[in-house]
Amino acid sequence: MKLGIGDIRKQIIMILKKENFINLNESELDEAIYRIFPIERAVQLFENKELVMPTIKAWEDVYENFFLKSNFSEGDEVFSIEEDEGNFCFGQCWSFIEDSDAMWRIYSHDKQSVRIKTTLRKLLNCLNSSCSMQVGLNYVFDASVYIGKVEYRAIEQIEEWASNQKVCKNNIQKSVVESLCVKRDSFKHEEEARILYFTDDSDSKIIKKTPNHLIGFQINPMELIDEIAFDPRAEQSFYNAYKNHLATEFSFPKSRIVKSNLYDFTPLTFIIN
Repeated sequence: MKLGIGDIRKQIIMILKKENFINLNESELDEAIYRIFPIERAVQLFENKELVMPTIKAWEDVYENFFLKSNFSEGDEVFSIEEDEGNFCFGQCWSFIEDSDAMWRIYSHDKQSVRIKTTLRKLLNCLNSSCSMQVGLNYVFDASVYIGKVEYRAIEQIEEWASNQKVCKNNIQKSVVESLCVKRDSFKHEEEARILYFTDDSDSKIIKKTPNHLIGFQINPMELIDEIAFDPRAEQSFYNAYKNHLATEFSFPKSRIVKSNLYDFTPLTFIIN
């Protein structure tokens, strides 16, 4: 029997070992995930057919990368590994939550952002269909990929978790990955899924030289994106204009472009006795 491209891509995902999935099982790969993008970034995604990730050092929560920011002791020596590891781990956060007032207000300050819908499996397929990553204009390297669902814990639980960790200096990456899927419970409303890329150690100097420590990889937006939803507070004229632009310029189906109905109101009916 001849394998189709979909079968081949599914097999590529299966190359990932069990340890590449953090707090996830395979059935969750087909659950919908969402990410809010500024409209300009969404248009660029179509124009360049490229999804961009920052280094994890760019994440804003002060407790992000708490593992990399910590001190490590070995005998009489105390050291940090942030500079060694933090520059060649890249990540992107998605959410299992479809519509959230908090998420729109946090990530769509100007009421003009859009929410892109896909699945972890489709995201992995798009990434794996490109056999290499490009840094800047000329450098190419391979990467290790991990996907995980974030667990939310009180700071005391995070400290307890950290104290119970047995860090192996020959496999620091494993501890980094696990720590990046632990977050303070103040952020539980985000219900995050995270995709992480680690470059080879030998490429770290190259990556430090790239502008803004960004990494981009080629994707097919039509294969990745199931739906584009505009901020529920967006002006109707703004929504109509960009809906037509996405459909006309990039042939994205209008049926898959919507406006969130989070704030739509339908009056209820009460019976008076």
